[in-house]
Amino acid sequence: MRLTLLQGLAQAAIATQDWAAFGTIQQEFEPSDEPARNLLLQLLWQASEHSRQTDDEAGLGAQAAAAQAMFSPTTASPTQHLYVADLLYAATRDLTLVEPWLAPPVVTRSDWPGYERTLDRFRPLLISTTLRHLLGHPVPDPFVEAGPGPQDQLLLEFQRQLIGLAELRGDGQRGEVGQPGLRDQLRAATQFYYRSPQHQPASWHLLLQLQGTYFEFLVTAVAECGPESLAELTAYLAGEFSQHAQYWPVAMRRQVLRALYAHGAASAPLAAALRAGEADLLAGHDVSGRLGECLGQAQSWLLLQDKTAAAHWLRRAVRESFGVSYYKDYQFNAWLRWLARLVSAQPAQARERIAWFAAHLKPLQAVTEGRAARLAAEQLLALTLAWNLAAGRQLLWWLLDQELLPFEPAFRIFLAACSARKPPRNTTAACAATPTSGCFWRRSWPKTCCSWCCKRASGCWASRFLRNGYPSYFPRLIARPC
Repeated sequence: MRLTLLQGLAQAAIATQDWAAFGTIQQEFEPSDEPARNLLLQLLWQASEHSRQTDDEAGLGAQAAAAQAMFSPTTASPTQHLYVADLLYAATRDLTLVEPWLAPPVVTRSDWPGYERTLDRFRPLLISTTLRHLLGHPVPDPFVEAGPGPQDQLLLEFQRQLIGLAELRGDGQRGEVGQPGLRDQLRAATQFYYRSPQHQPASWHLLLQLQGTYFEFLVTAVAECGPESLAELTAYLAGEFSQHAQYWPVAMRRQVLRALYAHGAASAPLAAALRAGEADLLAGHDVSGRLGECLGQAQSWLLLQDKTAAAHWLRRAVRESFGVSYYKDYQFNAWLRWLARLVSAQPAQARERIAWFAAHLKPLQAVTEGRAARLAAEQLLALTLAWNLAAGRQLLWWLLDQELLPFEPAFRIFLAACSARKPPRNTTAACAATPTSGCFWRRSWPKTCCSWCCKRASGCWASRFLRNGYPSYFPRLIARPC
């Protein structure tokens, strides 16, 4: 608990660049406690990253000095060696101070949980690769703690891509601007994720969680190589977004575009790439997903200083928020229960109200998950049939045509509604009472069933109809609307 509180206080001081308060918090960490030392080193490294982004040289120096005072090259673990070396290089750019802290590569375990969305697990590999590349030391091939297999091979391939990007970042830090083979390296880095999820090992689904931060690191590495390389990356990614859209969800595009903008990419190509993905932005999402996409798009436009486009997507978010979200997707069915009461109380307005609810079944199917739309369609059909058999048959035909109900449950509801109604005493009276042209009873049911209805035989007449061997008449019941 104490370490958690200290971590929260330290991160707040880092966010506000209050280095005096951060120094006071450092003194609360127990030097003899190894978990406390590791946490403090992580916080120092986070502070260093923040200072790099803001060009705070004084902060970088203070963080490197604190790390040197807490750790010794003879007693520190390999991971601690690498983080201290990275802090020293960020503060001094002196490779002679860094070399004594350079440690062997850290083994990456393959049994890691799937909820991680950052590259923290691979951070030692990235630091080691960059520093070795700067010092001219060979970078060993990555390896994992498990034996060879499809899962480990995919993880090895991912680490090789990270090594290539870390070396690219080292070239940029060395001052090698304008990489000659940059386009080929970009193609290899992006196409790592161009694969079908089918027949992939379990580690593929874990690596998918890292896709966003992976491409953010790609942008960071290329940005080290200068504005020309960053412009080339922007143009290349814009082409990939359009040519391979199936591998670039809109949320992923926004994350990459925000990273490009944060590193100084021009706004015009970023705005064009952002606008190109808006046509199908909301397709396939429920209300909650649509709202999230609209807000994400508005935030991206606001970042690009386009307040008009941001306001448009904020207004769209407000419109999309009026609907049935998946966590309350059976709310529509509750409204239908009230509709059944209204139909009984005010039959003159029943047709209009039923049509209004029927018109919203298709949108409900598009924005909800599970069986919400189907259950609502079944409930609406049942209450319509209970009110008016002819109107119910029209609705039944429409629901089948719109693929809102399968044939079997729809017909079962129709039979149940018919069996629940008392058949007319004579067909003449039935014809006169039917508000549509022709006699529904004569035209829909076979002669045997119609005569049976006129005699008002006991028992369920729908079951009698099935027992008499008339399954061929099922399609005929809905062949033509009344």
